[in-house]
Formats: sequence, C-alpha cells, structure tokens
Amino acid sequence: MKKIFLFILSHSVFVSLCAAALVVQTSLLLQQPVNAFLPAFVFFATLGSYNLYWFLSKLSTANQFTVTGVFRQKLSLTMMLVAGIGAVITFFKTELVILPVAIGVCCTLLYTVPFLFQYNAVIRRAGFAKTFLLAFTWMFVTGYFPLYKVVFPLNGVALLLLINRFSFILLLCIIFDNRDIASDKVKGLHSLATDINAIAVRWIVIFSFVSFFATVYLLRANGISLLQSVTLHITGLLTLATYQYSLKKRGYTFYYFWVDGLMFLSALSTTLASI
Repeated sequence: MKKIFLFILSHSVFVSLCAAALVVQTSLLLQQPVNAFLPAFVFFATLGSYNLYWFLSKLSTANQFTVTGVFRQKLSLTMMLVAGIGAVITFFKTELVILPVAIGVCCTLLYTVPFLFQYNAVIRRAGFAKTFLLAFTWMFVTGYFPLYKVVFPLNGVALLLLINRFSFILLLCIIFDNRDIASDKVKGLHSLATDINAIAVRWIVIFSFVSFFATVYLLRANGISLLQSVTLHITGLLTLATYQYSLKKRGYTFYYFWVDGLMFLSALSTTLASI
C-alpha cells in the first residue's frame, strides 16, 4: 500500500487529480454545467506535463541527454505515453478549440526551457519567472478552460475567479520554491525564492493572501453561495497556516500530499457546499 501511495505522489498522479478537481470547482462556483471529459482531459494533460518536467529534470541533473539516458527513464516515458493517449482521446469530447490548448502547451514548454538550455546563462537567470509562469498556467488550465465556451468573452465574475485561482496557486508555488532554495542553488536553477530576498517574497505572499480573500469577498457579492464562500475562506486560512508551517524543513509527504492536497481539499469542499 505504501509503494502505491508513493507511486501516486512521485509520478504526479495525485497532483493531476487535483488539477481535474479544480476544473470541476470552477464550473460549480460559476454555476456552469460540468463536462465530465474536461476534467479527464486536464488530468491527462497535467500527468503528461509533470512527467515531462521530471523526465527532463532527471536527464539534466545526471547529464544524460543521450539516447541511452533517455531510455533509462522507462517509467517516465510510459507515463507520458499513457497521458498523451488519454489527452488525445478526451480532447475531442471537451468542446475545447486548439488555441487555449496550444497556449497551455506553450506555457508548459516554457517552464522546461531552463532544462533544455541548461548552459545558457541568460535563460537560467530568467528562471525566476517560472514561479509566476507555473501559477499562470494552473490558473489558465483549471480556470479558463472550463469557462471558454460558456463565459466568453470573460465577464467580471469570471475574472475575479481567475485572480482568486492565480493568487491561491502562486502561494502554493512559493511554498515549493522556499523548499527548493538550497537544491536550486546547487543545480544553478533560479526561482522567485532564489532571486528575491526573503522580505520581498514575504510581501508577495501578503499581497497574494489579500488578493485571495478580497476576491472571495467579491465573488460572494456577485453570486457564489455563502457555503461556497466559507469553504474558500477555510482553504485560504489553511494555506496561510501551511505557509507558516513550511518555513521550517518538512518531509516529502508534507509537500506532495498536503500542500498539493490543498487544491483537492478546496475543490472537494466546494463540491459538497454546492450540493
């Protein structure tokens, strides 16, 4: 059982499930019908993109950008193949068009650029932008995708939700960045936490929390239910507590189950509040 649990965490199955759950949450908050194929598509797309990231990370760290090095990562290749097949099959049932999907793919590829061009000093220094890029990508895929057909062009309420989602994901990204400061410096990688001093990062965190809670208040004033608002506030408070708790060294499960799991918990509580 423990091996299965670790496999689900280490090969991004759980975080992909969290992404799918956030898609459902977006539809429920804006009282839109849930297309069951869209969360499935996002699940497979996330599974593929995260396994691609870890695949390139391992090759870059071990300096194994060779044919032999590539085929040593058999499990990662298998996960990407499964994810690709699943994404193609479900895409045609989602009613999405190519443009938003292409933007999502471009964002994913940009996130891997520091690994692909690891000896380019300019690109590696620009890696600090990856924190914002990752938060934007999550916001775009889990927030914009479900609204593309039903709320386009985006109205004010949809924009509030997107800002709320970006603020939430940015906080989670900063928690991971803080964890990786030491290893990123050793590898020569750059992130928000490595390139900006701790005080500046703290101000970004404060601004993100203010943005999160302010948009929850405005969403409540513009249509979401009281129970949905309560669940989002609880998520925000748990994220604040998690951020404070993460300032000291924590273990693998804390990050890949609890921190990532805040997304699933938020979506689950919203679903229950919407019944």
